[in-house]
Amino acid sequence: MVNTSELQKINKHGQVTLPKFIREALALKNGDFVATDLNDDGSILIRPIERIIFKGCNVGAT
Repeated sequence: MVNTSELQKINKHGQVTLPKFIREALALKNGDFVATDLNDDGSILIRPIERIIFKGCNVGAT
């Protein structure tokens, strides 16, 4: 695991932009899903969710 840290600012809509190097490393594209988890120590885990298709419906799967 690469240990890289970058400061991000939360915008007025409560959104944070994932840095380009993270999106590229995880091959994330516009419309992809990520899951967010709040850990007991106050840290946040963001992980990509694989997109699967069921009979023409796009569904995020863990």
